[in-house]
Amino acid sequence: MNANPAYGLWDASVNLSDRGGRYSVGVFGKNLTDERFYAAYGEIDGFIARAQAMPTRAAFRHWGIQARLAFD
Repeated sequence: MNANPAYGLWDASVNLSDRGGRYSVGVFGKNLTDERFYAAYGEIDGFIARAQAMPTRAAFRHWGIQARLAFD
């Protein structure tokens, strides 16, 4: 079984909310340096030619907008 080399991820977010905390809106970015890694990597039947690798959503840079409304 092979292992990923060490890596680090940079995430950031900025959120704004009203004083009462009922409403908020923000933007976020995940994996800002676009570091590639795999959730699982292994050899099947002992042959390197039959290796499998499974990237996760976190392995790719992505960003978005989020809004929240608290119901009291």
